[in-house]
Amino acid sequence: MWIGAVIQAVHPGDLYDIVYVDTGALELNVEADELRRRCVPCPLGMELWELLCSFASNGTELCALSRVERAARAAAERDAQVLWSILYHSNFGRCGSRCGLERPGQADLMRARPAAAACRAVCADPAQSPLPRQRLPWKEKYAERFADLRRERLQQKLLLPGAPVGTKGRSSQDLDGRLRFGKDALRGSVYDPMLGKMVSEDGGEHGKVFISRGRTTFAH
Repeated sequence: MWIGAVIQAVHPGDLYDIVYVDTGALELNVEADELRRRCVPCPLGMELWELLCSFASNGTELCALSRVERAARAAAERDAQVLWSILYHSNFGRCGSRCGLERPGQADLMRARPAAAACRAVCADPAQSPLPRQRLPWKEKYAERFADLRRERLQQKLLLPGAPVGTKGRSSQDLDGRLRFGKDALRGSVYDPMLGKMVSEDGGEHGKVFISRGRTTFAH
C-alpha cells in the first residue's frame, strides 16, 4: 500500500526527506527504491479503513494503521471500544471471572469476538461494574495489561527481588491471586484479573475497602 508524500529535500546517495500529505509527518533519508511517482490520488474510504483495522492482530499493528491517514485514525477512534476489546481477549485471553473465555493467554479471533462483546456489555453497565477501574476504556486496559506482562517477564528474566514465582508447568498469569500474592492478597486490596495484580480500592471517606463479586458487594 502506497501513501502520498512530497519530497522536501534531496541528499547524496539517492536519499530523500519526505513529508506525508495526509498527516504532515516527516521521514528522513528515505531510499529511492522506496519511492514511486505519484499518480492520481486514490484515498481509502472510512468503511475500508474500518475493515482493515479489524484485521489488526495486536495493539502495535492497530496503532500503526491509525497513523497512516486521517480516515484511518477516525476509523480506529470510532470503533476503539470494539477493536481494543477484541485485541485484549485475543492477545491476553480471559479478562475476569465473568469472561466467557476459559483461561488467560492468547485466544483465536473466533472465540475472542463473542467473549469481547459480552465483556463490553458487562463493563458498560454500572450495576455489574460499579468500580471506576472496571469501566476503563479497553485501550487503557490493553496498555496496562501489556505493560504488566512485559514487566513480569523482565523480572523473571533478570531474577529481580520480588519477581512472581510460578509453579511447575504453569505460568504465573494462570495462578489465582491468593497464590500469586500470598499473605497480601486480602489486605485492603482486590485481585484484578484484567491487570493480573492486586489493586487497592478507596472506600471513600470512611476508609473502607469495597470488593465487588458479581452483584454482591463486600466491605472491609
